Amino acid sequence: MRRFVALGPAVVVLLAAVALMFVGPTVVRRMTLAATIGKAQGARVALEAEESLERLNRSVEQVATAVMPSLVHIDVDIPSSESRRGRASSGSGWVWDLQGHIVTNAHVVRGATFIRIQTSDGRITPAEILKADTYTDIAVLRPASTEGLLPIARATGLEPRIGQRVFAFGSPFGFKFSMSEGIVSGLGRDPLNDEPTGMTNYIQTDAAVNPGNSGGPLVDYRARLIGMNVAIATGAGTQNLLQGQSAGISFAIPLSTIEPIVSQMVKGQEVTRGYLGITIPANEEPIISDAGFIGTGVRIPRVEQEGPAARAGIRSGDIITHFNQAPIRNPAMLRSSIGSMSPGQRATVRVWRDGAPLDLEVLVGEFPQAVLAGQSVFPALIRYGMRLGQDRTGVFINAVLPGSTADDAGFIENARVSEVAGRPVRSIDEAHVALMRADFLLGKPVVVSISGPDGAEVRSLIMQLGR
Repeated sequence: MRRFVALGPAVVVLLAAVALMFVGPTVVRRMTLAATIGKAQGARVALEAEESLERLNRSVEQVATAVMPSLVHIDVDIPSSESRRGRASSGSGWVWDLQGHIVTNAHVVRGATFIRIQTSDGRITPAEILKADTYTDIAVLRPASTEGLLPIARATGLEPRIGQRVFAFGSPFGFKFSMSEGIVSGLGRDPLNDEPTGMTNYIQTDAAVNPGNSGGPLVDYRARLIGMNVAIATGAGTQNLLQGQSAGISFAIPLSTIEPIVSQMVKGQEVTRGYLGITIPANEEPIISDAGFIGTGVRIPRVEQEGPAARAGIRSGDIITHFNQAPIRNPAMLRSSIGSMSPGQRATVRVWRDGAPLDLEVLVGEFPQAVLAGQSVFPALIRYGMRLGQDRTGVFINAVLPGSTADDAGFIENARVSEVAGRPVRSIDEAHVALMRADFLLGKPVVVSISGPDGAEVRSLIMQLGR
């Protein structure tokens, strides 16, 4: 009897332990689930009561509402040797003014035989290229109908800031009138790019941008334009920034570059850009240390004699730290800041010299057409598959890449070039300028007169740059 009594409590404890092994986890799970549900329900109640989130959400919706009437989808027909009907391409654009001028990237409409624009309310109208500047990759279109086109608001005079919230609009992969969100993640970018553009100074953002976003607006939180989508960096590298899929880095042309170029275009003027007569190094120096100065800027290796910079007192070896009070972070930013000025304007330039800052005023000159044409046309000719040469008798074809577009068109090495688009050419500079003015960079066919090395058998060939 005593033994049974002594074992009783132990058996009860054992049975309780066994029961807890099976029942305990269920109870714990139920308690955890109840706590999770309670937290979720509490969070829902808090979110319903949080007015700041509702205001933020409404603000983002208002950005879309404000931008959509200024956004257009662009369809482009392009000739193709593989198809009689050609092929199609697409991009985006935005409304510049009350006259309905549409701004987009020059590469979006390059080689176009027919252009259509579509507004967010579904209206479709044909458009033509008014002017294009391949140096900055900016084009202006003139639509046949301007009904209902609302000019976009512009953040004129406001510099973009790293960390600033931005929204990108366009037609990624053909999904028209799309919107994505991000922040400005870098400024003054000069990404590696095999396209024949000369001015970069891009805004970097992490807003999702994909093929079809090109030419679309990049706006701030007040729906004001700060830039135009132009390129992306892909996970496969940045050798061709105009193609591929987004990998979290995209680039936009800043408004400070766009405004002076487009303002000239819509007036029907020849595009001019500022010139200081200095050599700007190609490689970026992130931080410069010199005689007590540590910071960002661009060291000028050479100053052209009697040029605008020399007349203002700028010397070789000076470090340009500011241009019109804006800090200069790299060569691309300096090049763009100068180029966005109009000839005849005055600019303030701060240089670091002999251990001290020095402010100088410079009267901006006009960028020479021959230099501009060379910087734009030369890389395009290389992509086309040929290179020009010059001797005492004139221009000749220095090299033709076998199997290239130039080779297929009938161009041969050592042939003499006498005319480009009906203009006699006697130097490489003249040939480059003639090709640029004939819209070779936009994919327009250009008639080029060539002859054999001895000047005999003059014939005309068509030079056309593909996409």
